[in-house]
Amino acid sequence: MDLSETPSEMIFGGTLAIVSGIYSFLMGSSSAMSPSLLATILGSIVFIHGVILLFSPHSISKFSRESGLLMMLYGILMLTNQVILQLTSMMMANWDIGMLSLAILMLVSGRLMVSKAVSM
Repeated sequence: MDLSETPSEMIFGGTLAIVSGIYSFLMGSSSAMSPSLLATILGSIVFIHGVILLFSPHSISKFSRESGLLMMLYGILMLTNQVILQLTSMMMANWDIGMLSLAILMLVSGRLMVSKAVSM
């Protein structure tokens, strides 16, 4: 795999999506916390999106705007899931700082991908 021809926002976005997907899947399916079906499903989808971005950039490069919008949507859904968990828990659950951080990074990454696609 030659990443030298892959746009840097695709490498960043793909890596971020893979890490976010794994984290979201593990946190959503963890028995230590209340399992969250949304986080588990979203984690799986985000992981697959990241693998496609990272390992098949030429097939998705013409869809970089749409891919950036998906990244932003994932970030919004991750933030929404955190709010839902806060509002529905009997005891005020602690905010998942890792999930919040990854969601914010996904929003930024998606914005970079969209702006790069618009300028092309």
